[in-house]
Amino acid sequence: MKTETCKIEDINSQGIEIEATRQGVSELDFLGKYQHPEHPGSNDWTISIYRFPNGTRAASTNGDPIWEESDPQAFAEMLEEYKINIPARLNVKITRAGYVYIGGKKISAQKLTPINIPVGTPDWALDACQAWNKKNWKMV
Repeated sequence: MKTETCKIEDINSQGIEIEATRQGVSELDFLGKYQHPEHPGSNDWTISIYRFPNGTRAASTNGDPIWEESDPQAFAEMLEEYKINIPARLNVKITRAGYVYIGGKKISAQKLTPINIPVGTPDWALDACQAWNKKNWKMV
């Protein structure tokens, strides 16, 4: 999925702006602006989806933002309701032994290549794997 970045001050969501400021982030990935299929053209039903550098995604809405991390079910239901097809964020765990668990699947960090990275793996996890490989084995 191709994304563009946007500055925090350009985001029309106080909740997302507060969280970005708390994290010390000045830009987010902009994943798109979407209109509800049953309410086309209505600004009240338009949402925008953003991704933080740590992989957290949030949707700005007419009310409070919807955070994928704090309410994955509501976030998934919103994607379905708006007929948005973006990859799900996979849970990633990196161990000191050099293994990566992506969506529950165990992969050696040494063998993690662009070919076998599952769709939806957060960028921070990929960066961590590259750093691990560079330090301990070789760059993948």
